Amino acid sequence: EKQKAIGKVRSPFLKRAGTPRQGLVCPASRGLVILDKSQNKITPSALDGLEQYSHIWLIFEFHANTDHLNTSSKVQPPRGYGKRVGWLATRTPHRTNPIGLSLVELYKVNPTESILQVRGIDLCDGTPILDIKPYVPWDTPPSPRVPNWVQANDALHSISWSSQASQQLYSLGSRFFTDFYSQQELDQAQTAINQLLAQDPRSKRCRNSDNHSDDPFNIPFAGVLIFFSVDRKHSSVTVNYLTPLSDHTAAHTADDLLCLSPNKKLDDDSDDNDDENCG
Repeated sequence: EKQKAIGKVRSPFLKRAGTPRQGLVCPASRGLVILDKSQNKITPSALDGLEQYSHIWLIFEFHANTDHLNTSSKVQPPRGYGKRVGWLATRTPHRTNPIGLSLVELYKVNPTESILQVRGIDLCDGTPILDIKPYVPWDTPPSPRVPNWVQANDALHSISWSSQASQQLYSLGSRFFTDFYSQQELDQAQTAINQLLAQDPRSKRCRNSDNHSDDPFNIPFAGVLIFFSVDRKHSSVTVNYLTPLSDHTAAHTADDLLCLSPNKKLDDDSDDNDDENCG
C-alpha cells in the first residue's frame, strides 16, 4: 500500500535538472513545507515543540522520477565522473522504493497555517512529504567512513555575473522570488544561485565535454530562467542573463541541460542525469 503524503514542498527548483544534489552545498536555498491540514492528525498541536529544533529530516517521495522500470543494479553518481557503483551505495532517485531523506534547517514554524519555512533545501517543487523527524545530535556518528569519490570537492571556484544579469536579478527577482526571498533579501537569492552553479548542475555528458563553453545552458529558479556558461579549465561560471520562464523560447528548454544539438531534446529524467537527491 502506498504511503500517504502529509504535505508538499514549495521550492524555487522547478525541475530535477538544476536542483541541488545535496541541501548542505546550497545552504542559502529556501523553501516551504506545506502540511495537509485536511488530515486529522495535522493540527497546530501536532507541531508543538518542533520550533525548538534547528534542523529536521524530511522523508519524501521521488515523485519526478519516471524511471521506475530501470532494472540496472549500478549507476553513475554525479561526483563519480564515470565511476559505476551499486545503486544502494548512492543517493540515486532510481530506487525500488522511490523514497528519499533530506536534512534541512528549520527557521520558522507557523502552526496555524501548518507551514514550515526551511533553508538548505534540495527538493523539487511539489515533492510529496511522507514524514518529518527532528534532527538530534545522535544522528551524527563520531567518525563516519565514506568512499573517496564522495569526499572529492569539485566545486567551481569563480562565479561572476554580467552587468545585465545583475540588473535582471533585482528587476525579475522582485516579481518572481517573493515566495522565498523578500525584496530586501535578493542578495540571498543570488547567493543560493551561486552555490547551486558552483556545483556545476549540468549533466555528466556536458561536464565531460569541452566544446560547449560558448553555448549557454539554463536552469529554472522560481519563475526565472538563469542562462550561464561554464569554463571548467578555469573553474569558473558566468551568469549571462535571466529571462522570465513564461517568455522563454530558446533552444535549450527548462527540461534540458544536456549537450545536444539545438533541434534535439531529451528530458531530465534520462539516465544521463543521476542527481543524488531531488524529489
